[in-house]
Amino acid sequence: MIADKSALIVTPGQARTLARWAECARLAYNWALSEWARQYTDHRAGVGAWDDPDTPQPTPSAYRIVRIFTALRRANRLPSWASETLALTRNRALIDVDRAWRNFFEGRAGRPRPKRRTARPTFYLHNQTLTVSGRLMHVSRLGTVRLARQPRYPQHRIVSATVTYHDGRWHVAIVRDLVRQRRAAPGGALGVAVGTQTHATVSDGSRWTADTLTAAERRTLTRLQRAVSRRMDAAGAGRTVRRRQVWDRATHHLTDAHGSANYRRAVERLRRYRQRVTRRIAADRHAWTRTMAARAAVVGLEQRSARRRMRGGGADTRALNRAIGEAGWHELRRQLAYKLAEHGGQVVTVDPGETTRACSACGARSGPPDREGAGPRWTCSTCGADHDRDVNAARNIERLTARALARQDRPGALANGTAAGAGTE
Repeated sequence: MIADKSALIVTPGQARTLARWAECARLAYNWALSEWARQYTDHRAGVGAWDDPDTPQPTPSAYRIVRIFTALRRANRLPSWASETLALTRNRALIDVDRAWRNFFEGRAGRPRPKRRTARPTFYLHNQTLTVSGRLMHVSRLGTVRLARQPRYPQHRIVSATVTYHDGRWHVAIVRDLVRQRRAAPGGALGVAVGTQTHATVSDGSRWTADTLTAAERRTLTRLQRAVSRRMDAAGAGRTVRRRQVWDRATHHLTDAHGSANYRRAVERLRRYRQRVTRRIAADRHAWTRTMAARAAVVGLEQRSARRRMRGGGADTRALNRAIGEAGWHELRRQLAYKLAEHGGQVVTVDPGETTRACSACGARSGPPDREGAGPRWTCSTCGADHDRDVNAARNIERLTARALARQDRPGALANGTAAGAGTE
């Protein structure tokens, strides 16, 4: 199975219908959650079943939940939302409750909780209720909506779809019956040293600096955020407002119920601008990780934690913390891991200790100890080799990665893609 996600271009009427379907799916989930708990309590107490009091209450199941819900709906004993959405969409929310409780009792997840009104609106579509032709998607009782981009894998059968609202737009993730074939991984291994100025330095000497917020974009974000602050509802200033999602006629989107129309428009402008900047930054990161996945079979990365390196303090420390956050080390490692797996490769993380001080030519620890106070280049006092600090660190990471791969046949040498003992000079 593979999912293809795209934004939806909908009319205001279609957007209201999607919002109502998402709310109906949420209410059906919450009803099934309490009904499942009631049936389980009656089963433990030996109480008679709801439809047959002379028979003890059986173990709750998705089939019984759906059957009871259908009977109550046909008898008009449920609110109007029970009939406002597609039957297969509603039943999927009921089935999800049974799966959530079973995961809880089997120790795979926590206790299921009701979905709040502020939760992200989402619902399920069965393949019997939708068809896709080019950039047009037809959904039963909704009509034809346009996709923001051409869908991938149109020749494969649609299994299901999930509609979600986030970043001010409706999106659909279409799941197709496709097993992605692993391509042959290219030979060799590469080491990658991550940083805050040059975000990634490869052992072959190439460098990558990620797209981040420009000075003009920061000024625009500041201006939009101040506009939101000036337009906040005076009645809600200084006190806690109960937040709930409603359909806003001013912006034609789901938004918070509090505040004036001007406030909600300002929030929508800020959200759209943030979304545009985020898409640009994400596209650059995906392009680089896709290129790296096609260049090497194994990529060695430093096992760095942004949280541990961030510190509190003055303006200089805030600038450093912002640079560390924008580097996105964890997201870089995550993307490389799944993209290399598609090529049949893997990511190996190594201990970053002494990777900068060690000479990649002779192995001597002759580098300057203070990274922040040292320059970009240094000369090994043992062999006389001249090094670029980042390239030297990447080559040391490549050497540690090769050493870890040579030990991977031994038990415990590699665990979850992490080089055990690597980096201890």
